[in-house]
Formats: sequence, structure tokens, C-alpha cells
Amino acid sequence: MNQFQIISLYRLFAIMTLVIGTAIIIIPGELHLTDKLWIALSLNLSFHIVYQFISRAPIGLLEQIQNDKPAIKKVAHKLLKGFSILFILAPIPASILLLISIVSEDEYESLVVLLIFFALFLGGYQSKLKLDENK
Repeated sequence: MNQFQIISLYRLFAIMTLVIGTAIIIIPGELHLTDKLWIALSLNLSFHIVYQFISRAPIGLLEQIQNDKPAIKKVAHKLLKGFSILFILAPIPASILLLISIVSEDEYESLVVLLIFFALFLGGYQSKLKLDENK
């Protein structure tokens, strides 16, 4: 997967979070309108913030380290790449555990958290690609 494909997936899932957030607001339920708005807003903001932070922070840190302390560039690069790989791998077991919890407790509204895990995965993958380019 290349950076263009990652950005395309990010946009697709960003639209999905927007649609789901809108559905949360529109569909009648037990919650008040302010609660629904808060849920929709937090879903969308957390999706974008997680992806943007994870995809940009490691390369920004590496550039800062290169400017300030070039001697530890290799160590920092390996450490940041390890974090990127962690961000790629961590959502997989977290998603499985979440799905098991959702099915066992019949709390299907919690499925929206999977979108945040996917943003974490995409951000980590994007970060890894950027770090691989900046060796």
C-alpha cells in the first residue's frame, strides 16, 4: 500500500464517520440532542486527530532530532519506526477484544470505536512509509 492509497482510505473512512455521526443525530433514540451532537462530534474529531497526529508526529520528531542532535538520528529513527509498527499492530488485537466484548454484552453501538482503531492503523502505516523514505 502506498501513501496515495492510505490517503484514499482515510478520506473514505472520514466520510463514513461523517455519515455515522449524522445518523446518530438523526435517528431517534433515548439520548437528548446535545448528547447525540457530542457523540457525533467526538467520533469525527477523534478519528481525524488520531490519524493526523500518528501520521505526522514521528516524522516531525525525527526532523527536529536531525536538526538538534544528528548523532542520535539512527537510534531515534529505529525507535520512531518501532512506534509506527506498534500503531499498526496494536489495533488488531484491540479490535478483536472489542468485537468479543460487543457481542457478549450486546452493545453494538460501540462498533464506532473500530473507526478510531482504523485511523490509528492508517496513521501508523503512513508514518512508517514516511520514516522509510527519510532514512
